[in-house]
Amino acid sequence: MDEAEDSRPVGESPAESSADAADPSSTRREIPAWIWWPAVAVVALATRLAGDHLAAVKAAEQSMAAHRAVFAGAVISIAAAGLLLLVASMIQQVLQGGSDVSKPNPGNPIARGYQPGPLGSASKFKSAYRFKGKAVGIEVHDEWTIRQMKAAWRGGDWRSTPLWRRRYTAFAGIMFMVIGVCGICIVFAPAWVAILFVVMVLYVLGRIAWAFCRA
Repeated sequence: MDEAEDSRPVGESPAESSADAADPSSTRREIPAWIWWPAVAVVALATRLAGDHLAAVKAAEQSMAAHRAVFAGAVISIAAAGLLLLVASMIQQVLQGGSDVSKPNPGNPIARGYQPGPLGSASKFKSAYRFKGKAVGIEVHDEWTIRQMKAAWRGGDWRSTPLWRRRYTAFAGIMFMVIGVCGICIVFAPAWVAILFVVMVLYVLGRIAWAFCRA
C-alpha cells in the first residue's frame, strides 16, 4: 500500500476521523461584555435578596445545616470521581502516545536557547536561558467540539473507538468536577451564595444541553 494513501495519525481509526470531520466552521454569537456583567450583577443582587427574605430559602438553609455531613460527603465524592475520571483519561492519552520532548524540537523553548525577538532586541534588558542535560517527558494535546461529540454518539464511535471513549471519559470527569466543586460551595456557603452557585450550575448545564440540541 502506498504511504500517501493514509495520512491519519497512528492509532486513529476511520471512525474517529468521521466524527472529527462533522464539525464545519461556523461563527458563534457571544454575549457582549456590557450585557454579561450587568446581568451577573443583577442575578447576584436577586440571590442576595432571596436569601435574606424568602422563607423557602431559609427553610432550605436550615435543612442543609441539619444534614450538612451527608450533603458534603456526596458532593466531595462527586468531585473526587470527576477528578479520577479526568486523570484516568489523561493517563490513557499519555500511554497511547504523545510527542516526546526528549527529541529535538526547534519550537520548544526548553530544548533550545532563548533568542530575543524584535521587541526584545530593542529593549534595554537582555536575558538568555540555557538548559544542560536531557529533557524527558511526554507532551499531549487534544481538543474536540460538541458537534463532534454528538456525531460520535450518533455514529456509535464512543463505543468502538478508544479515542472517543477517552474523550467522553474526560468530558464526564469535567462535568462531575464542576458539579462537585459547585456543590461544595453550595453546602458550605451562605444561602445567597449557594443560590448563586445553583443558578450557575443550571446555566452551564442548560448551555451544554442547548449546544447538543443545536449541534
